[in-house]
Amino acid sequence: GGSVGQDVSETNGLAALNSAAIALFPQPAADQVTLAGLPASGALLIRDLSGQIVHHQRITAPTETLDLHGLQSGMHAVQILDGAGHPLATRRLMVVR
Repeated sequence: GGSVGQDVSETNGLAALNSAAIALFPQPAADQVTLAGLPASGALLIRDLSGQIVHHQRITAPTETLDLHGLQSGMHAVQILDGAGHPLATRRLMVVR
């Protein structure tokens, strides 16, 4: 335990990524979508409604722009993974044509 007023929220010394800070825009999207607030390393997975992975790419920058031309219209889930492959956040993505 810490003393009163002492911040002990980061017990492992590593700053946690605030998954609420990950933004996905525009919504709905037709040709491309941008994700901002990403971790320094990791991966992006896009799944269709059946759960099949329809796109996978490494995260190389805090902001990534994805080309959506290979995706069908409809709802998708964009999952952000950290460098160890653990899920950090999931965002909904509506693709419209």
